[in-house]
This record gives sequence, C-alpha cells and structure tokens, in this order.
Amino acid sequence: MREGVSLHALHGLAVILLPIAVIALLRRDVVQASAVTLAYALTAYLLTNGHAGLPGILANGLITGLQISSIIFTAIYFYNVQRELGVEEELKRRIGSRGAPLLYLAVFFSGFIESFSGYGVPPAVVTPLL
Repeated sequence: MREGVSLHALHGLAVILLPIAVIALLRRDVVQASAVTLAYALTAYLLTNGHAGLPGILANGLITGLQISSIIFTAIYFYNVQRELGVEEELKRRIGSRGAPLLYLAVFFSGFIESFSGYGVPPAVVTPLL
C-alpha cells in the first residue's frame, strides 16, 4: 500500500475545485468554467494515461450528459405546458394563502417530477418557482 495522496486523487480534487474557482474568483460564467474544467480534465487524463481509452470515456460522458439533459428539458417542457394551461394560476386561486402554494410546490410538485424523471431534477425545477 502506498503512502500519501495519489496523483489521480489530486486531479480529481482539482476538477471539483476548478469550476468553483473560475466562477467565484475570476467572475466567469458557467460555460467558461465548464470549458476550462473539461480542458483540464482531458489534459490530466492524457498526461497520466495517454490516449488509451479516451474515445470510450468521451462517448460515455456524452451519453450520460444527453440523458440528463433530456430529463431536464422534459421536466421544463411539462412545466411550461402546465403553465400555459393555467394550472399554476388555478392552484394559486384554489389554495389562496401565500405559504400554502410554496408548501404544495415543494412537496407535491417536486415529488411528481421526481417520480416522472428522476436524477434529482425537482430541486432544479421547483426552486425557481418558490
């Protein structure tokens, strides 16, 4: 068993902290932070492992990203459909008070989206509504 922190662990920590630093310290947007982090992750992988397995890793990341994006876009689409149909206004009219709609949105709507889509999408969709 080796002592100390491995190079892979340090690269992993850098990939976690780099987007936070780019956004918080350099005041850049999420797209630029993502590009910098992706460039760093690819460079770190190529320096430690060479070109072996890189296409498979990129394909796996692309597929996972597309799956998560499709779930988020579907949840936003259904939210917009409900808004266009007046479901949100009808809920406000029926519930009445200010605190009750927040409770209903936080509990029931997020549970509906969670059961419908998964991947922890409800906080991403319900939080702007609150």
